[in-house]
Amino acid sequence: MAATARLWCILRSAMAARIFSAALALTIAVSFACAISGRETQVAPAVATPEATTSTIRTQAPTATITVPESPTPTDTPQPSATPYPTQVPTTAPKPTPSATPTALLTSTATPSPTATPTPSGPAVTIGDTRFVTEVADTPELRSKGLGERDSLPEQTGMLFVFPSGQASSFWMKGMRFPLDFVWVGADCTVVDLIENVQHSLPDTPNSELKILNSASPAAYTFEINAGEIARFGIEIGDEVRFHSIESEFANCCESGACDGNE
Repeated sequence: MAATARLWCILRSAMAARIFSAALALTIAVSFACAISGRETQVAPAVATPEATTSTIRTQAPTATITVPESPTPTDTPQPSATPYPTQVPTTAPKPTPSATPTALLTSTATPSPTATPTPSGPAVTIGDTRFVTEVADTPELRSKGLGERDSLPEQTGMLFVFPSGQASSFWMKGMRFPLDFVWVGADCTVVDLIENVQHSLPDTPNSELKILNSASPAAYTFEINAGEIARFGIEIGDEVRFHSIESEFANCCESGACDGNE
């Protein structure tokens, strides 16, 4: 421990000596620099030359300030504006009108005349001005079946029931599948009664519950047509009735009296 303490004291002494030497050298350097600076200050006036003096005097002389007038900024002289040319409105050159219109381009505005409906051939019944294509039921079998077991009847078509007795019988809607209008025709070949929109019965309806249809006035013929056609064609009681091409010895409303197949 004593040796270590001694070594430490020696190191401290060496360091202190080096610090002192450095401080001394710095002090000497500063003093030398100050001495040189003072010497240069005293010698400076002795080396001045006349040119230097003259230069100093010229520097102190007042300097004349010369003001150079600024060049005036050129002003743009307005140029006369050009007179615009008048704007020409473009016009569309008229298309040449043909001297004559081709006949093929002419459109007729006239209402076309209705085409006449051809008169149906075969048996027919005319009521007033309306003609119906007709099926004739003039035998017991045809009268019993009538229009039953059918799903429909073409428009403006009917079935004429002709009776040997000259007196129309009663009717019902048994076996029918669509509604009907009934036109009752008298022996004088005029409409004597009308029954409209008679509904068909259900398949299982008992006969006792079926509605029985009769003419309110004596009738010789019964003409069945689609429901709604009495109103559609304006059929009324008193309208004239004519048969056409009906071959039946019991029908007497043809043009020539008894119907033998002629108009």
